[in-house]
This record gives sequence, C-alpha cells and structure tokens, in this order.
Amino acid sequence: MKKRMTSIIFILTLTIFCAVGFAEEPPPGGGAPPPPPADSYTPDPGGGAPPPPPADSYTPDPGGGAPPSVDDPNSPPPGDDKMTGITTPQVNDPNAPPLDVNNPPPDGFDPMAGGFDPTQFDKDNVTGFGTDALNNITSDQWNNFDPNAMAGFDKDQISNFDPNAVAGFDKDQMAKFDPNVMAGFDKDQIANFDPNAMAGFDKDQISNFDPNAVAGFDKDQMAMFDPNVMAGFDKDQISNFDPNAVAGFDKAQMAMFDPNVMAGFDKNQIANFDPNAVAGFDKDQVAMFDPNVMAGFDKNQIANFDPNAVAGFDKDQVAMFDPNAVGGFNKAQMAMFDPNAVAGFDKDKVALFDPFAVAGFKSQQLQNFNPKAIFGFDALQVQNFAPGEFKNMPSKDISEMLANFDPAKINPNDVQQLLPPDWNIDANGVLQPPPGANLAFPSFAPQVANSIKLPDIPNFSKGFGLGGTGTDVIAGLNDTLAALGVGDQFNFKQSPVDGILHVKGSGDATGTQFAFLPDADKMVQAPDGTQPGLSLNQAGHYVLTTPDGMQIPLIPAPVDLFKNRGCDPGRVS
Repeated sequence: MKKRMTSIIFILTLTIFCAVGFAEEPPPGGGAPPPPPADSYTPDPGGGAPPPPPADSYTPDPGGGAPPSVDDPNSPPPGDDKMTGITTPQVNDPNAPPLDVNNPPPDGFDPMAGGFDPTQFDKDNVTGFGTDALNNITSDQWNNFDPNAMAGFDKDQISNFDPNAVAGFDKDQMAKFDPNVMAGFDKDQIANFDPNAMAGFDKDQISNFDPNAVAGFDKDQMAMFDPNVMAGFDKDQISNFDPNAVAGFDKAQMAMFDPNVMAGFDKNQIANFDPNAVAGFDKDQVAMFDPNVMAGFDKNQIANFDPNAVAGFDKDQVAMFDPNAVGGFNKAQMAMFDPNAVAGFDKDKVALFDPFAVAGFKSQQLQNFNPKAIFGFDALQVQNFAPGEFKNMPSKDISEMLANFDPAKINPNDVQQLLPPDWNIDANGVLQPPPGANLAFPSFAPQVANSIKLPDIPNFSKGFGLGGTGTDVIAGLNDTLAALGVGDQFNFKQSPVDGILHVKGSGDATGTQFAFLPDADKMVQAPDGTQPGLSLNQAGHYVLTTPDGMQIPLIPAPVDLFKNRGCDPGRVS
C-alpha cells in the first residue's frame, strides 16, 4: 500500500511539473494568453492528420543528419530555428552590427546588406573595396559618402563604379577625387554625372580625363563647368567632345581655353557653338583654329566675335569661311582684320559683305585684297568705303582696285568720291592719273607647267580704266612702234596662256622675233608732254611710252621660254 501511494505521488508531481514547465506565461495584469505566432503550428483540435507546414517554414530532415548550410537554397528563412538551433543571417536587419571600417569589405560584399553605413568610411579604408562591392553601391549610398573619402579611390576602382550610380556624386565629392585617378572614368559613367556636380572639378582633374571618355559629357553638364577649369582640357580631349555638347559652353568658359587646344575643334563642333559664347574667344585662341573648321561658323556666330579677336584670323583661315557667314562681320570687326588676312577673301565672299560693314576697312586692308576678289564688290559696298582710307592707298593699289572692279556693277559715279584730288575719271570710266602714279591693269594667272610658278601677268588686252575700260595696252604699244617708224615691220601680241609679249617681224624683218615679260611693278604714268618712244631704264630694260603717257618696262625673255622647259603653253602666230 505504501509503495502504491508513492507511485501515485510521483506521477502527480511529474504531471504538475510538466504542466508548469510548458505553460504560457500569462500577460502582465492577467487575462488570456496571446495567440500563437502566425507561422507556428497548431494541431487540429478535432484530431486527424496535421496540415502541411507553411510554405516558408523549415522542416528538418526526418532522417537526421547535419543541418543544412546557410548557403543551401533549401535553408530555412532568416532567424533562429527552434528545432535546429541554427541562426541564419538577417541580410537587411537594421539591428545588425556595423561593418568594421578598419577592415573594408572584401570582393563580393553586398552593400545592400544590413549595417552598411557609407558615412563611416574615409579615404584610408575605401582602398579595400573590391570590384563587386564598388559595382553594387547605389546612387543614394554614394551620395552619403564623406567627400574626403573620395581621395582614397584609385583608377582601377573608379573604373568599376556602376555607371548609373555615379549620378549620386555631388560637387563636394567630385572636388576630392585625386586628379590622377580621373582616367578611370569612362564615357558611360561620365554621361551619368549630375550636371550640378561638374562645378566641383578643378583644372588638374580635367586634364586627366581619358580623351575617349569626355565624349560622354552633354550640353547640360558642359554648362556647369567652372570657367577656370577649361584650361585643363587638351587638344585630344577637345577633339572628342560630342558636337551637341559644345553648345553648353558660355562666353566665360570659352575665354579660358588654352589657345593651343583650339586646333582640336572640328567643323561640326564649331557649328554648334552658342553664338553668344564665341564672344569669349581672343585673338590668340582664334589664331590657332584649324583653317578647315572655319566653314563651321555661321553668320550669327561671326556677328558675335569680339572685334579684337578678329585680328587673330590669318589668310588661310579667312579663305575657308562659308561665303554666307561673312555677312555677319560688322564695321568694328572689319577694322580689326590683319591686313594680310584679307587676301584670303575671294569674290564670292566679298559679294556677301554687309554693305555698311565695309566702311570699317582701313587703307592697309583695302590694298591687300586679292585682285580677283575685288571683282565681287558691288556699287552699294563701294559707295560705303571710307573715302579717306581709299585715297590714302598707294597709287598702285588705287589703280589695281579700280582696274578690277566689275564695270557691269560699278560706274564712274560710284567711285568719283574715292579718287584723290589729282585723279580723274571720264564718263566712260577711263582714268587719268597724275604723273608718276603707278599703273595697274586686270591680270590673269599664266597657265604653265606645275613646276613653274609665275606671278599674275597684266592683261594688256584691257585699258587703263574702271574694270579695264579704255584703249587696250597692246594697241598703245603698237602705236608706239608706229611712232618709231617700224609699225609696218613689227607688232606686239600677248599670249592669252602664259602672258608673254611677242614681237614678230614681217616684210624685210620676217623671221625676227623678240619676247618680253612686262615689269608690272614699275609701270607708271609718264610726265606730261612725254612723247611716245623707246628708252632704257636703269636696269637696262626697254621702256615703251605709249601715246597716252603709259610707260611700260619690258623684261627680255627667251622666245621659247616654256617650250624649252618641257611644256608648250601656247604660241602666238
């Protein structure tokens, strides 16, 4: 009986112990215990087979064995598993401990993991970031890095930044990058920079960009560069700018480019400059443009050049302007052209000058126009020449300009106000210069072998007058021979090909030939009363004085000058 009581007491004690040990602790203040967790399992109170576990629950291997790895795709969800005792990582757990900033994350680190605080890093510990880590950092995370930390990244790390994420960099962060690492950025990354961040770059950083990468900049980004950094760009970088992007440059930025890099711009880039921005160029910069790109400038851009900058253009550059663009030059700009540069204008460009802008030309500029270009001026332009500047030209240049005007567009009344007091012009356009004035006539280029270079030859089929009107010079020379009593035996003819003056004998002089080249620089008007005839000058050359007072020096030349040199440009019969 005693043993039976002892067994009953033991069973009751065990029952009470188990009931107390597994009972839910009531909430403070009493009341019903809380409901079980949503993901817990409660057996069916009515009996029967238990339901299947929830989809996201973990079921241990019923056959036993080691628990699965945390890398196993069949592993339980994050958290503590009460059945196995395994704790799996909580990736985005805000309560996870912070990363050890003294030991930067290894390659393969996911910055989205919990505890990644960008503000904890400085320039000394960002050096440990691996390729995958850098590629996974987001724009928002970059934006939270300490600007000073940027100085720790090297070129190879920068090349692994996610192109979309670099939009998170701001002005202060950009300013802290080591200039030597800028070459790590590529075109795709640069294309995603925040335009407002551009102002952070300095000259030294700019100079280290990969030339191929700068093609990523767009118009909005260009517009935000500090003008002082423009001097950092070199010729190779400039040549790679997207033509559409250069439209973002303004006057202040243009003014700061190194003159030596101007040759990097091409025609398509030039065509996209903001017209207001070209006002920033100075003459040293202008002088360095490749002549071939000048055709990119349009009329509106040209109109905005600083007059002082125009002085930088040379003959070769001027020759490449689009004729339609030169109409943009104004009077103040015209006045600043280098006198030697105006020789680059041709008749098509001259024809499109603003009629009122030509008033800016000085005598030194007018006298340097190519004779063929002078033919492009029209009456309205000529009427707007500054009379004082025209009159101040040397007599040879006055003669040359008058001789090369187009008589179909310009009449004697249009030029009357331009003539010096001792010059006259009649109703037909024939000129009467004062004694000693140098003479000029329309000219043509000799057509000879490529290896022979000759200056233009006066066209003696023309006269001394407006556009070559008046009695032709050849007739005057033959009148001189007649006055000498040999007109029936000799006469002058000029080859229309090479410009050589040939004198051939006839009658008793048959077979006698002479050849001459006119000395164009020494043709003058004889003193009043000088009779037609033949004389020698100090150089020992023949000088023929025509009945109307023109003195023409003739330089002897071989009859077969060009034939003997392997070419036959044409003979006069």
